[in-house]
Amino acid sequence: MNNQTIEAAQKALRNAPEGIYNQKALKGVYAKTPKELIQVFYSKGKHGVSDALANCAKAGYEALYIPELALTRVGAEQGSKVLTKWYLTPSLRVTGTTKQGSRISLYVHMPTDFNRLENIRNVVEEGKLVNGAGFISQEEFNRLESLNGNERVFLVPYKTLKGSSSGVISVDDALDHPQTIPFLGGVDKAKAYLAKHKQVCGSIIGIWHSDDFNKKDPLGRVLYLGFSNGLDGNGNLDNDGQVFGVALGTQVVSENLETRFGK
Repeated sequence: MNNQTIEAAQKALRNAPEGIYNQKALKGVYAKTPKELIQVFYSKGKHGVSDALANCAKAGYEALYIPELALTRVGAEQGSKVLTKWYLTPSLRVTGTTKQGSRISLYVHMPTDFNRLENIRNVVEEGKLVNGAGFISQEEFNRLESLNGNERVFLVPYKTLKGSSSGVISVDDALDHPQTIPFLGGVDKAKAYLAKHKQVCGSIIGIWHSDDFNKKDPLGRVLYLGFSNGLDGNGNLDNDGQVFGVALGTQVVSENLETRFGK
């Protein structure tokens, strides 16, 4: 990856709202000082999701949420591996019932009780998954629903999402799909991302989602950003994990980026 991709990732991270990412990391203070500006963390097996995220954090990197990963791709150079590989993110889709009885899905791009590393690992270890999704407390679901409209939480009526297609569609139609804008973090980010996707991958994109409504408790799952396979809201919590980690701070030194990652 050359400096164009690195700069795009750093800019996206810097421009994220305060409190979304580790503020110590933003100031260049890490438990362990990274020697690379960008690192990819892959873990295989039923704890792949939690392990990839944990390894990223332990090494002193920030796992990008979907909006920042999307902006990194928009600014990346042609041929960069950030454009051609799939990545797990800590972004979520959670589905449940509001206090008023409305069934909704929330797209969440911020820290929550649900996407804490120990929580993801525990729900997988305890076998509490429903079609790959994990339970989230009603209290936390209500809190997240109250944040709708803060540019990190987006609400889609459950019926609207359930009635939409899940599969490959034309990029020209993708902006109108009910998952696209909340998945990518807003209209402007979605427009920019779809333009980049069309330039790199062509005229079709996958938009995938699952029916996660449960009468008892809300359910959530992490979101994956593919490229040729698009916006993946079908990922299971016991899947393999691959995280795009970014270091940001004055202590970070780049070493052999071209050798390690290629162009």
